[in-house]
Amino acid sequence: MVRVLSRYPDQQQQQRQRQKKPQYTHESRGIEKNMKKIYIGKTALKTQRNGCKHLKRSSFHDHKDDLRKRLSYTTHKLEMVESEFDSTRQYLETELRRAQEELEKFTDKLRRIQSSYAALQRINQDLEDRMHMTTQHHEDDKRALSREIIVLNNHLMEAKITIEKLRGDNVSSAPDSSRC
Repeated sequence: MVRVLSRYPDQQQQQRQRQKKPQYTHESRGIEKNMKKIYIGKTALKTQRNGCKHLKRSSFHDHKDDLRKRLSYTTHKLEMVESEFDSTRQYLETELRRAQEELEKFTDKLRRIQSSYAALQRINQDLEDRMHMTTQHHEDDKRALSREIIVLNNHLMEAKITIEKLRGDNVSSAPDSSRC
């Protein structure tokens, strides 16, 4: 049975008072009387009392050996945890470097994409300007051609009228020429 004792005197006194007035059953009181306290830092371990000094010493040595084994085990565990911590730290540092390299790679790629995008925007703007100028030029040519068509149509109409007039004059003078 293990009982934790505090390092603070007030709390120890309270624990002693509680020990003086145990609230156990009769069976547990009998076991409690046969146990003695062994202080280890904050904890108090109880071992069985048999009334013999030799047994107390061997139990003390057993307990001491047990504590050494626990200490050895705890030290081993701490070394394992430390080793695991170091390997985890190394792994995380490696991952961090890899992530930073990847970030740099993506940053460079993003810069190249942005540069390409800006160049494409300039090219598109130039093409739009050229297209606008070409469209404007074609519209001007179209208007000029439309005016020329109108002028030519007017000339054609005048020519038709002249031809019709000359035919009419020719027809009217043709019977006169057949009389002569």
